[in-house]
Amino acid sequence: LSITFSINQSVNTPRVLVDGNQVTVTGSGSGPYNVTYNIQDNHMVPLPISISFTNPSGTGGQSYFWIGNSATLPVRASDSSSAETVSGQTFYRQLGLNSKGSDVSALQTRLKKDGYYSGPITGTFGPLTQVAVKKYQSAHGLKQAGVVGPATQSLLNQGK
Repeated sequence: LSITFSINQSVNTPRVLVDGNQVTVTGSGSGPYNVTYNIQDNHMVPLPISISFTNPSGTGGQSYFWIGNSATLPVRASDSSSAETVSGQTFYRQLGLNSKGSDVSALQTRLKKDGYYSGPITGTFGPLTQVAVKKYQSAHGLKQAGVVGPATQSLLNQGK
């Protein structure tokens, strides 16, 4: 898999995670940046991809996450917020206790933004994440299973 992207402002070298694995990024300034990721046997597709970066002064940063075939990163030259932004998140796999990866980080970020989760963004689905998922499910009329299955994925993917 080869990924090429540019950013409409000069940034420090971005950090890219593909399926939770940090990959080497080549390029500088506003890009283009290039990433190569070797897909192993039995790999789940689509791949979650996360790109994060800071501006040259190191004071601001953005983080983007998506799963799927393509994404548009809503970056503006004036972006200087240190808050994490998650865009285009789509949940495909079932998530439950001990699940790990960037999709768990995206879930935690989403649940935190919506007021269901107050723990740290760790990328590991632990008891705090499970409680938050149950709260989310209860608020949306779902069975409180504490697992992100098809019904919960559907609501999350609809932005609810």
